[in-house]
Amino acid sequence: MSRFIKNFRKVLRPTEEIISAAQLQRSLRLNTIAGTIGISWFFMLSPTGNGVTGNMINVFFKNHLGGSASDLGLLVAFVNLTAVLYLVSIFIYNRLSSIKGYWWINHLLARLLGATPAVVAIYILLGGEKHHGVTLILICGGMAWIFYNLATSGWFTWMTALIPENIRASYFGRRAAILYGVGMIAFFLMTLALDLFEQHAFVVFAVFFTLAGIGGAIDVSCYLFIPEPKSALTNIPLSWRMVVEPLSNRNFRQFLTAVGLFMFAVNVMVPFTGPYLTAKDGIGAPNIWLGILTLNAQLAYMASVSYWGMIMDRLGRKPVVLLGSLYFLSGIGWFFLTPSNYVFIIPLIALMMGLLGPAIFEGATQLMMTLTPTTNRTTYISWYFALLGLANAGGALLGGFLFDALDSFQYSPGAFITLRSFHVIALVYMFLALISVLLIRRIKEGSDKSIGTVLQQIASPSLFRTLGTIGLIGKPEDSRRVARALRNLEGGSSTLAIPDILPRLEDPDAEVREEAARALGRIKAVEAVDRLIQVMMDPASTIRVPAARALGNIGDRRALPYLVANLDSNSEELQEASIQAIGEIGEKESIARVLKMLAENRSERMLGSGAEAISKHGVIEAVLEIFPRMHETANPVLQRQLAIAIANLLGKPGEFYRYVTGERINQVDSQEQLFDRIQDVLRPLAQTKPAAILAAEQLDCDSLLARIRKEAENERFESALRLLSLLYSHIARILFPHAGGDDESLIAFAIYHNQQLGLSMWLVKEAEKKLEKGLAKELLGLDMLLGLYGLTYFHSFGDQNTGMDR
Repeated sequence: MSRFIKNFRKVLRPTEEIISAAQLQRSLRLNTIAGTIGISWFFMLSPTGNGVTGNMINVFFKNHLGGSASDLGLLVAFVNLTAVLYLVSIFIYNRLSSIKGYWWINHLLARLLGATPAVVAIYILLGGEKHHGVTLILICGGMAWIFYNLATSGWFTWMTALIPENIRASYFGRRAAILYGVGMIAFFLMTLALDLFEQHAFVVFAVFFTLAGIGGAIDVSCYLFIPEPKSALTNIPLSWRMVVEPLSNRNFRQFLTAVGLFMFAVNVMVPFTGPYLTAKDGIGAPNIWLGILTLNAQLAYMASVSYWGMIMDRLGRKPVVLLGSLYFLSGIGWFFLTPSNYVFIIPLIALMMGLLGPAIFEGATQLMMTLTPTTNRTTYISWYFALLGLANAGGALLGGFLFDALDSFQYSPGAFITLRSFHVIALVYMFLALISVLLIRRIKEGSDKSIGTVLQQIASPSLFRTLGTIGLIGKPEDSRRVARALRNLEGGSSTLAIPDILPRLEDPDAEVREEAARALGRIKAVEAVDRLIQVMMDPASTIRVPAARALGNIGDRRALPYLVANLDSNSEELQEASIQAIGEIGEKESIARVLKMLAENRSERMLGSGAEAISKHGVIEAVLEIFPRMHETANPVLQRQLAIAIANLLGKPGEFYRYVTGERINQVDSQEQLFDRIQDVLRPLAQTKPAAILAAEQLDCDSLLARIRKEAENERFESALRLLSLLYSHIARILFPHAGGDDESLIAFAIYHNQQLGLSMWLVKEAEKKLEKGLAKELLGLDMLLGLYGLTYFHSFGDQNTGMDR
């Protein structure tokens, strides 16, 4: 018995020997196997998680045991609050000589106590009271997570020491993929069993919870056979194979130089951060803070690595590597680190290192794979890792030399900062890293995107929603869910989803195809322009119209010739979409083609769309084409649409809309504001003539405007229009005294000197001529409003014309 205890204690102690490659391989395999066995514990018995994890115990607790929402909320809240015990574990591990023993005992208790729902399910099958089960889960579940969080930080420290950094991220990525795959299978099987054996739900819960509890205990026990090293040795084997091809590739050679220099710079300082942090003549922090530094950095690393990978796949490797190379700025924090503030500074340093680490380290590897030719990739990879090994070793050697050579160095530039040898190597590290950043910029990946584009994507508030949507779009989901996901795409970060959206343009479901085209337009996917043009010009396509509208939203001029060609399409709907797209993009020749179309005998639908498109680009002479068509149609909706287009050309686009829409009472209020604006903008006329003449002229203008207002308020639009015509004549004679006395001369002179004034006056005079034929009240009201609206922008040219008259 004593021999067993002795051997057991030996297993719990850290190994003094260097862990061989074979031992490490076995440890990694066992780690993955253990996690695979125990993952069901998290998926079934954890009340917290990512929407999948914890669902089963929550369903069991509330729906089958009858626990209240408050009880479930209490359980989840308590489990989350136990996370503060991570801080307690800092002090515990600081007093221990081994991680394994303490971690194993705590996690074994956590897994066994976490399996309490299995005991409760059996208890209920034996006739127990459900409310007793609720109480037992609340107590034992809470205790399980106390033990769990008191020791979990040790596991991360242990694994960080065990697994070399150069394989750690890829290993944990593969491990996570396997574990979540197995977990999802177990989750699915449990839900299937609950559906198949609905009448025996507690039997299902008892079986699956028991298996999950046993799996959790086996998972923890497997770690007894995984060594806990005293320290981790990163041994990157060097390749002695002499291959000249990678070195003759100029772009790859620049890449090797840039990345090699960065890794060299990192190793100048990083190997000495631990000694400096824990040394009495340094910061003097407890040894556990090494684990905290590594733990925090790795947690951030693991949390962000998949996101960086997704961004790299969609925006390119080089901009991500450039952004990740700012990793070296974490070195600034070490200059402000003191024995009194390290508890605050160290987590911040670790956070920055963890978040940017995947972008530079994983990104560099991915960029290397992009730059290597497929025919000789192994050779390129060998050179890459060989250089990294040399760079790491060389950096560490230089750092060690500088650290020792400057051992007695000390300088205080200020009252709060004292520089030592460590800070010198930190400066060397940051200087070399900065040079490497400049070298990385010279690497050519292919279709390079700027670092600003990447920053815009990752800084968008919609980033995480986009990432979740990408998961739905790229998977074989129900068509309604895919369509809904496509509808939810908007914002800058949504461009990350373009590679997943493009295949959906050929989806078997019509709704999905349409939503894909609309999504590409909303996110202004320039990369999709060529594909959308192909779809739009394909006579067999059912999404030609959404594709045309998407091209308009994107605004790329490459689409204009094809959109103009669609103006002769047999499909009026496609014609309308193309006109609208031309209006969004705008270009002199294409707008001229739309203007020409207004003169053709097209339908009212095309007339409205064409007028709206032209009005967005200030082709003010189009008023001469649009106004007569407004009087030709009897469609009141089209009349208002054309009036808005005219006003967009005469004034501020979009402003006139509120004068002709909404409740009539609100229109009256807007109309009153319109008169007030006219009164304000006509006031400067008093300064355009000698005072003796101005008084009479200004009096006539004020009087006329007051009479027009009164007639408009009483909806006597015909009378108001005649008075408005008279007001325009008064204004023209004041501004253009050298013009002829008749209206035609005044209009021609005004159009020559200022199109806006001249066309506004022409419009009113044309409307007055049509009064003899009799006009509908609504059309009369539109004519009057357009004439009034033209006057509100009188101030924009008053000064110019005053100068002309003088």
